[in-house]
Amino acid sequence: MVEKLTLSRMILELIQNSIDADCKKILIDIKVTSLEKYVYSIEVIDDGMALGDTNSYHEKGYSSKSSSGLGLYLINKFCLENDGYYKFDRVNHKSIVTFSFKNIDFYDLTDLVDIIYLTSCNYEIIFNYTYDKYKFTYDSLEIKDILKDISIRELSVMNHLKEFIRNGLKNIK
Repeated sequence: MVEKLTLSRMILELIQNSIDADCKKILIDIKVTSLEKYVYSIEVIDDGMALGDTNSYHEKGYSSKSSSGLGLYLINKFCLENDGYYKFDRVNHKSIVTFSFKNIDFYDLTDLVDIIYLTSCNYEIIFNYTYDKYKFTYDSLEIKDILKDISIRELSVMNHLKEFIRNGLKNIK
């Protein structure tokens, strides 16, 4: 069984890579299907500048910045160990990381709440989570438009948005 924080760590790694590539927009799309065992399909798209050789991103120790170079390597390894795949593409000035895995038990995704909220404070993020036919979307640009001059960082707004994300993830199943 997958450790509860594994998916969050993968998403956090990809968000950090997007930020390091000077992105302004991040799309995270998680799809879960429950046929037989659960199948997760995750796609992260950003408008940042891809750095280095895109064929080497998944190799152990490869880094285009001063890091360990283990993040994408571990995501790739995890996917391969769980009947999945990992793919990195650069298309029309967008970085696209797609990975999928299966044959694991479903686990709670509410640990993504802080990651999604904190990312939305500084970047445009669209987070889609689809479970079979049910879908939850968090769109920071849409929320900021609704808030107008109210800061997304205000304590009451922060609490409300975190609760919105938490409930969206919890109630979808």
